[in-house]
Amino acid sequence: MPVLIIGSSMLYLSLLGIPFLGNIILARILYEERKENAVHVLLASGISPIIIWLGKMTITFIIVYLVFLISTLIYYLVFLLFFGIPLVLNANLFMITFIVAPLLSFGFLSILGYLFWALKNPQLFGMILPIVFVVGFWNVGMMIEKILLNWDIGDVTSIEKVDSFSNSVNIITSHDNKKYVLKEQASYEKIKNEVALLPCLREEIPIAVPIIARDDSYFIDYENRYYILYQFLDGKCFEDHYGENSREKAELLGETIGNLHSVLTKIEYEGCTIFNLVSDVIDWSINIIEKNKAYFDYQFILEIIRLFKRYFVPSYDLLPKHIIHRDFHPGNILFKDKKLSGIVDFELSVKGVRIFDPCYCATSILVGDFNDGDKRKQWFDIFTAIIAAYNQKNKLTREEIYALTYVLYSIQLIFMAFSCNIDHIEAAKCNEKVLKWLYQNRDMIEKTITTIL
Repeated sequence: MPVLIIGSSMLYLSLLGIPFLGNIILARILYEERKENAVHVLLASGISPIIIWLGKMTITFIIVYLVFLISTLIYYLVFLLFFGIPLVLNANLFMITFIVAPLLSFGFLSILGYLFWALKNPQLFGMILPIVFVVGFWNVGMMIEKILLNWDIGDVTSIEKVDSFSNSVNIITSHDNKKYVLKEQASYEKIKNEVALLPCLREEIPIAVPIIARDDSYFIDYENRYYILYQFLDGKCFEDHYGENSREKAELLGETIGNLHSVLTKIEYEGCTIFNLVSDVIDWSINIIEKNKAYFDYQFILEIIRLFKRYFVPSYDLLPKHIIHRDFHPGNILFKDKKLSGIVDFELSVKGVRIFDPCYCATSILVGDFNDGDKRKQWFDIFTAIIAAYNQKNKLTREEIYALTYVLYSIQLIFMAFSCNIDHIEAAKCNEKVLKWLYQNRDMIEKTITTIL
């Protein structure tokens, strides 16, 4: 197990050495310029000050990179000769250690060099910034390595951070090229929710199964944060929803949601949170939007709420409900060779109206390319294809068909409130624009979905 830490920590040599050594050299250069006015001779020859400084930065980069290579070699030999521990170094780790991390460090040095050149204050920036830079990267990397010790997955050769809106997610690669996904979660309830559901799904739906830790638990509690390690699912999500085979892709999405719901409807999980769409819109969303009404067309929002209460609320109790995914955007659905290879991110699963999931999937596609007018026109066909494919797997009731438009409205209202809560007013305004567009095109939406009956 020590190989895990040693192998992946090689990359920190560049993050440690380059900023500090580069800082020392840059500070020395500035000191010499002040003390001896050495740069004046070059300036007198007509050379630009920027060219002179770039030349010095280049020399600094070369020196610190050579020192880094020598340090890495010494580091390797010490552990190999004195401790008999070989360092793991595959292609991914090589790329990160000798190319990506040094380039990142050089980028930092460039910023530091500009601050030296522009502000002439090596004491301030030369002491504080390298410490902040190195400590930040060191703490994050070593924390993840420490967390991974809780699972028996062998030697880790790379840790790759993945962009995620709500969680910290890292792809972990072991020495045998097996991949895993480490996800951080702040909510114990969400962790418990997902862990309870996934074992019930694994036999019928391809999902990312949590790997049991050394203490026989599905998650690790580390400094009041919770971590789950999943198997890595091979496949990709659909990215171009309006290009070639757009209808076929939409049908696959609707079919996938239908197949998942066919399984979810059989699951009885008493601890699952109840998702009351009416309450979320009328009691929660509208209160938050009202507090921020100066940013929106609030009279329009009130009209939508009036219609929601008049046409949706009376039929709400008649709508079929069971456990739903609740976050079924296309990015959470993976395909390989036009076949479903995985569904991920079940931590938001709740018990609610089942048509929420296909509507959520469709509006995610709409919002993603909303500023493209041609794609907005094509979206009607995509929406119909998703709903029709879903209907083939789970027959929609007449009440559900007529409720679809209001579920589309409710999703935008919920996201408006959510964005206001986290001070993303521009995102909330975007959702308001989508809501207005849906309302303006309500006749077209209702005309297309009635063809499903």
